[in-house]
Amino acid sequence: MHQKLHEKFALSGGVHNIEVDDMKKAIDAIGPKIVIPMHYFSPKGRLKILPVEEIAGRFPAGRVVRVGGPEVEVTPATLPAETRLYILEQSR
Repeated sequence: MHQKLHEKFALSGGVHNIEVDDMKKAIDAIGPKIVIPMHYFSPKGRLKILPVEEIAGRFPAGRVVRVGGPEVEVTPATLPAETRLYILEQSR
C-alpha cells in the first residue's frame, strides 16, 4: 500500500517559473513536509535563472537540508515534523 508523503517539487529559478516570493507563499499555504527545489541556476547549465540560494534564503537555516547527492530516500517514518527544504546535487 502506498502512502502519500506530502512532498512538493518547486520550480525555484524565477524568470520562466513562479516568482520565488509567490512560491514561498504557496509552500506556506500548502504545508508540505518536504520541498525539493528544481530548475535553478547551475554553473553546469546554460540558463540565466536564479540560484537555489534564492529559495533557501526564505527558510530558516535549520530547515534547509543539503543532501550532498542527486537523490534522497524518504519514507513516512523519516518525514520531518515541519517543512524542510531538501537541496539535491544536480546530476548534470
